Amino acid sequence: MALTPEQIQSIPLFANIHCGRLDPLCTLFEQQSIQGGEVLFSAGDRADALYVLTAGEISLREGDQVRLKLVPPAAIGELGSITGITRFTTAVATQPSEVWRVTSEQLASYFDQHGDVAYAFYRSLMQIVADKVHRDQLRLEDMRGNIIRTQKAMKSMRDLVLESAETPISEKLHGTLEQLIAHNRRVNYRVRPHATLPASVRLDDGRVVEVIELSRTHVVLPAEARTGVKASGGWSGVFRAAGHGEWPISGTVVEIDDGCCEVELDLMIDEYGRHFDEYLTRLQILDFVV
Repeated sequence: MALTPEQIQSIPLFANIHCGRLDPLCTLFEQQSIQGGEVLFSAGDRADALYVLTAGEISLREGDQVRLKLVPPAAIGELGSITGITRFTTAVATQPSEVWRVTSEQLASYFDQHGDVAYAFYRSLMQIVADKVHRDQLRLEDMRGNIIRTQKAMKSMRDLVLESAETPISEKLHGTLEQLIAHNRRVNYRVRPHATLPASVRLDDGRVVEVIELSRTHVVLPAEARTGVKASGGWSGVFRAAGHGEWPISGTVVEIDDGCCEVELDLMIDEYGRHFDEYLTRLQILDFVV
């Protein structure tokens, strides 16, 4: 018994594959029966297979929280099976279920031999990913709108505190509002350098460390970048951005833990600030679907 074209044709991932090409693709899948409570894969596992759920129910969990419950027909782990990234969720059968499994190696080998099927599959995959990103952007825009409204309300409250008679809590309330307002500014939102747009810092002793995260006001570096510098201490180095050259940066170490060192940057001169903004924009465009 094999997975049938009818079982997978309604799944968006296979929507662009011609009906006549589905039969040989279906033979790659192997049936797997799982009992209620059985784990299909766990968060942190390497994604090495694609699953198609044809009976039962699978819940996708992040820790103790159930994020989604899947019912047939449904593809499970499609993006991971292609990219090989680690699983972000744990898949658990909530009742006796039937899935069909194909390994990433089997898919890759089949696509190498059947370019038309591979094109249709990847086209569907890109449509799915683009739709997911678009929905995420809409949700993020809603969140951004809420943050803007909250920011305006906090500024009004801060001004009201300044205009009102001083009380025992005035200074603390004003200070808290000021910190929240500063923290919520757009320039504080962080991005990670992409593999094609790497960034690094040359330290004063000549060592070079990769940048982990950065924003217009902060940069996060590996722990070794803090050598000889304590929290709240002064720090300096040379920022190196792919395609944008290098320039000096300095700041204050605001947080140190076992894995990284965070630096709050000093104000840069206009020329260096412009280069820094241009580099940040190139990173941010990778998170935006035009």
